[in-house]
Amino acid sequence: MADREAINDILADYAWANDAKDEGILRRIFAENSRFSLEIAGVEEPIGPFEGRDAIVDFIYPTVKAQTDQRRHAIVNTRFLEDNADSAKVRAYLLLNVIDGGVLDVKSAGVYDVDFARDGDAWVITSMHLALDAPF
Repeated sequence: MADREAINDILADYAWANDAKDEGILRRIFAENSRFSLEIAGVEEPIGPFEGRDAIVDFIYPTVKAQTDQRRHAIVNTRFLEDNADSAKVRAYLLLNVIDGGVLDVKSAGVYDVDFARDGDAWVITSMHLALDAPF
């Protein structure tokens, strides 16, 4: 059985890294050979997949660093689809709240499908796919 608390902490770290624009956290939570892809409702072409930690961070970090508003990623309703000793598959919702000029707006929502693996004593993301319901 996977360490569900540790896996939920990784999801929280991912959200925090995006909101705090913390490149170091992003590098820590993705496996070296991880994969990331994104699809946005209304956009025909999927984005990615990005292969490897460096490619993923090089995609995510400049995007969040350039944002001038305050983003708050809420990853909720986490469901474990597979729960093994050294691997897990999770599906969760994203609610992306944005504060800009003192105004709060729910900017987007979506669904994460995330694969995790144990790497020594820690858990890392090996694959992440985000399907957004609206552009961000």
